[in-house]
Amino acid sequence: MTQAEILRSRAENCVTLQEAASTHAARQRFERMTSAWHALAEAQDWLDGSISPVQDGPELRNQRDMGSVALDNLKELHNG
Repeated sequence: MTQAEILRSRAENCVTLQEAASTHAARQRFERMTSAWHALAEAQDWLDGSISPVQDGPELRNQRDMGSVALDNLKELHNG
């Protein structure tokens, strides 16, 4: 079992705990913990070389475009 698989197993455990939780606050806590374990697993996959460090989905392209526009605006302010 890889480290990422262990982390995903912990996320699954949090889902089970979330379903059994008796209060809304506890369910929210386990939901956040599930997300955190999944994020750690994805980071571990990246560290292990299992996934590409660059994911070129539409959201990332949009963020890159906005960053480029912001950088151009800063250059213009600095030079202008």
